Amino acid sequence: MKPYWIIINLLSPLLSLGQASSTLELDDYIKVVYEYHPLIKNARLLQEKSDAIARQAKGELDPTIDVDYNQKSFDDKNYYQKLSGLIKVPSKLGIDVYGGYESNDGIFLNNENSLPTNGLAFGGISVPIGKGLFYNKRRKIIDEANIIRSINEIESQTLINELLAEAAYNYIEWQYTYQSRLLYQEAYDIAQIRYDNTIAIYNTGDGPAIDTLEAKVNLNSRSIDLQSAIQEENQAINNLELYLWTEDAGIVELLPTTIPQVLDQDIWIEDMMILESQWLTIIPNLPSILKFENYEDKLNIERRLINESLKPELNLKLNALLQINENNKVVSYNRNDYKLGVDFYYPIFNRKAKGAQQAIDIDIQSNSNDQMIKQQSIYVYAQNIMLEIQTLNSILEQSIINQEDRVFLLEIENDKFSIGESSVFLVNSRELKLLDTKLKVATIKQKLLNKKIGFFSLLFQLQEILKL
Repeated sequence: MKPYWIIINLLSPLLSLGQASSTLELDDYIKVVYEYHPLIKNARLLQEKSDAIARQAKGELDPTIDVDYNQKSFDDKNYYQKLSGLIKVPSKLGIDVYGGYESNDGIFLNNENSLPTNGLAFGGISVPIGKGLFYNKRRKIIDEANIIRSINEIESQTLINELLAEAAYNYIEWQYTYQSRLLYQEAYDIAQIRYDNTIAIYNTGDGPAIDTLEAKVNLNSRSIDLQSAIQEENQAINNLELYLWTEDAGIVELLPTTIPQVLDQDIWIEDMMILESQWLTIIPNLPSILKFENYEDKLNIERRLINESLKPELNLKLNALLQINENNKVVSYNRNDYKLGVDFYYPIFNRKAKGAQQAIDIDIQSNSNDQMIKQQSIYVYAQNIMLEIQTLNSILEQSIINQEDRVFLLEIENDKFSIGESSVFLVNSRELKLLDTKLKVATIKQKLLNKKIGFFSLLFQLQEILKL
């Protein structure tokens, strides 16, 4: 558990009591998501689940104690009294070592159950000579537990990677709607000032009535745009808050004065350069590719066990019988006292095992094909993202130049309007085109940032890029 002051430090932009705006930076936001989001906690629980499954698998090798006691008494006669106890120690090789004790008594015992008065101790071994000698279900369960650990690790990485990407996308959306709302607010404020000035000029008789109508229409349009922008920003904030949780699973709500960090289009440029030179070597080792290899390992384990089913089942059991001396209770052994057993079983055609082997081979080949398709699709997708980023950078540069040119054109139009050589309509037209250009620049920046996040997420580099 982290000290409480760390939580306060991370959430300080959210918990500020002042009226001045406070910035919730991307790094702080991502840290809160990474520390306290329930899905992140679920991802970490997968490690504990892997430990539990491994422990469960090791239980296949747990020694066992088996005690069986039966007694029958009728008409004051002791029909029989049978006691047997067994301790068995299994091994991964399928060989079982065991020891036990038997004691039988009664007037109606079968002859084969007759034992010495003090009972009979025994120690023995059970060995699979055919099926199960080199591989068995016991070893399969243990090997699968190791693969499940790798599978859960990949699932955990994937879950964290997807959540961080979604959180980053929502932060960028919040930044975009915040900047858009500022642009619409600025346009509305300018329209309001122009409307007031136009009314004042008209009242002095120096301006035509049509200009007041033009200014009013423009003001109403800006008001509608501003209301829509405020709504979109509020929706973005609501979506962002879905990723903000406290340590005790409480939901965090942003204060109205909280604003996003304005991310520059050149952010992560060094990280992009590094990944663009390494992405070809990163892709074969991605979790999204390794999961196919884990699945193939799991199928190979299944196949190995199926191969054992092609062999005949031949089990050898040998028990050494130990007598207990009636006088001093000392256990004695004679090499001629033993119990030997052999079990043999084999289906004549064995179509079940052969069919299962054929099916598992098909699954292995299918999984290999799926892996090649997935890897190639990631290669192509990564190339496309890099091309899109390159194109967006070029478009952004041109759009910024257009924005600067439109600022200059608007200044000229305002100068002309001040000396009576222009009209409100022309000024509004220039302002509208400038506003559209600024919004376009903001939209391109948003797309560019999203593409970078998508590229990092594709290569499972978000945690490193975001310094988590």
